[in-house]
Amino acid sequence: MELPYTLNLERGWKFVHGDAKRWNHVSHGDCYDATKTGYEVGGMEVFLKENDWQDVVIPHDWNTEQPASPDNIPSLGFKPRDVGWYYIEPELPELPEDACVRLEFDGIMGESVVYVNGVLAGRNESGYTGFAIDVSDYVLPGRNMIVVSVDNRRWEGWWYEGAGIYRPARLEILPAAHFARKSVFLSPTVNEQGEWTLRLTAAVTDSVGAPAECAIRARVLDPDGNEAAFLRADGTAEPYADTLFRAETVLRAPRLWSPQDPCLYTAEVELTVNGKKAQTERVRFGCRDIRWTDHGMYLNGELTRVQGICCHQDHVGVGIAVPKALIRFRIQRLKEMGCNAYRCAHHCPSEYLLEVCDELGMLVMAENRHYRSSEEALRQLDELVLISRNHPSVFLYSLFNEEPWQAERRGRRIAEKMVRRVRALDATRPVTAAMNGGVLKQENASDVLDVAGINYSLGDYMPYAERRPGHPMVATENGPLYATRGVYRDDPEKQVYNSYGLTTAPFGQTLQETWKAVEAAPHVAGLFVWGGFDYRGEPQPFEWPSVYSHWGLMDSCGFEKDTFHMLRSYYRTEPMIHVLPHWNWTPGEAVRVCAMTNCDRVRFFLNDRLIADLPVADRRAECEIPFEPGVLRAEGILPEVTVSDEVRTAGAPARLEVADAAVEKDRDCAILCARLLDESGVPVPGQAEDRPVRFRVEAGRILGVGNGDPNGVYPEHSDVIPTFSGRCQAIIGPDENGRIVVRVQAEGLPEVRFER
Repeated sequence: MELPYTLNLERGWKFVHGDAKRWNHVSHGDCYDATKTGYEVGGMEVFLKENDWQDVVIPHDWNTEQPASPDNIPSLGFKPRDVGWYYIEPELPELPEDACVRLEFDGIMGESVVYVNGVLAGRNESGYTGFAIDVSDYVLPGRNMIVVSVDNRRWEGWWYEGAGIYRPARLEILPAAHFARKSVFLSPTVNEQGEWTLRLTAAVTDSVGAPAECAIRARVLDPDGNEAAFLRADGTAEPYADTLFRAETVLRAPRLWSPQDPCLYTAEVELTVNGKKAQTERVRFGCRDIRWTDHGMYLNGELTRVQGICCHQDHVGVGIAVPKALIRFRIQRLKEMGCNAYRCAHHCPSEYLLEVCDELGMLVMAENRHYRSSEEALRQLDELVLISRNHPSVFLYSLFNEEPWQAERRGRRIAEKMVRRVRALDATRPVTAAMNGGVLKQENASDVLDVAGINYSLGDYMPYAERRPGHPMVATENGPLYATRGVYRDDPEKQVYNSYGLTTAPFGQTLQETWKAVEAAPHVAGLFVWGGFDYRGEPQPFEWPSVYSHWGLMDSCGFEKDTFHMLRSYYRTEPMIHVLPHWNWTPGEAVRVCAMTNCDRVRFFLNDRLIADLPVADRRAECEIPFEPGVLRAEGILPEVTVSDEVRTAGAPARLEVADAAVEKDRDCAILCARLLDESGVPVPGQAEDRPVRFRVEAGRILGVGNGDPNGVYPEHSDVIPTFSGRCQAIIGPDENGRIVVRVQAEGLPEVRFER
């Protein structure tokens, strides 16, 4: 085996839900042996043969397989919190005696304990940050056993968190002298004269032997693959320690990364040891300049409003085990809405998310989970910075969200220590925190932040500017709107909301009120709206059977609600209009008709007859129109521009439309979105015609199904899911050959075959 070598640990895992059996009877011999290195897992005969192991593929969220129950905690999605065990038996060849073997997990939700060949090799406390363990002393040629126990009974957040090995895992097999984990950092900066400098830092660690003569060379390629720069650093790596290497060069007239043009450079960073090539890391980075002022944020010299959105990480069917294709789908949907910034609420992002945001052009506020100054909490903060600092999409680090100590001296002190920890690893990005009060107190955490962050408290914007003149600010959480896709009348008994976009949570303000407050405060660089998607948990103000939240601008499948277009009318600059509701009602019934638009006036037409001509106020125009079947059209009027949108009366379902929302480059799943259409191809609205849809998988495997119903307590790994307001979704993973073949049929409708 040529080193370095990466063994991805995706397939081959076994899983058992519950606490695994490890002993039948603990004799004195068992008790004695279990305290010795290599015997901590227990008796192998019991462990392997007396547990009900099932095959799973990583990423895996076992909580999606557990039934929701009203006996469980509403905020956590009514799902049980429990224990699970995994094991895998990778084969390794004969390795050089001085090789370093590193076991890496990008995320295990729950407190985890990792055993390698019976040795308790490491522990991890937080489910939101990755970790690595040096297992060089524990692995052997041939078959090895890696065992992971996960306990998710303690919650870290007040939302659905999932459970299990939900992000990728791997074994990294490295030469004795190698780059320290995540130490390679490419940092492009520009001075006042517009001259760009590219700085490289990297740490080399040598696990054995005498001091090694090392050289680091970095060949930098521009977005077209042409060489743009070359860096070199020489030195001596001491054994058993990290040795830092630095180099810098001029980067001439680089192409700049932005949400509109996300240009990425690639650095091929090569380590040679005693004249021989030892390791090469490929690092993508981007050149962009962000400056925060008391009159906004400047991106590459242009005043740029932060048009942000807050999102949790779970998706229908798969929970938090979200494949890269699904992450890309979600970010693309947010881009369509006009968002240019994504807040990871309230957790460290995955590397997959950051890679996709780099590629698609989405700024990221990477958020820390735990607001503590313990060494464990600071290690988690280190991990956040280390996975983020090479990504041009990351433009803010957030230390915390809504902490009770935020307005106290001890809270400021903790924030100060955390800011220092961030800057020790990355001094190129500002630090903020999402505070829900206390920014006007005499001593509070915002005093040590580069950018103040305020959730909801619109009345604090201007007083804060008076308290800290010249200090920038961003509105970190705003405008939580309740809505249910396809529903146009509130029904408390059914626990659904209308979709007209004016029903807000009691602790928040409407989008219109928030936008006016941000525009009136020049030091506020923009806002993050709550939230992008419905997510499991936090069903307030409802409880069972509301297993999902109600304030996403899209449902849990990523299907847009009408409020999606309401935010789009604020975030997009090109003329747009969206008309609601659907047009299937009782003849003569008075229907509340609304247009969400960034135009000046709206004209409503029913079957080509002008019904109303109205001015637009706060991005909307409304009236009542007696229903008659046909076509309702809304025209948005601007000087020299007219845009239109329409809804049509649909007949009975006649066929099923099935489309894959995954892009070709991501092969880890298909995202099959199904919709009921009538014989003319008009989408069938409402719940009256909803019916079960079956996904018969001939090649591949079902990762999860859903339909966006916030009150839908359905099995998530079934091959059947009913439509909700005419739509449903299935996430399908490929088989071992990369194939996906699915036959999809709705009750009483022709079958649709999908193959990839």
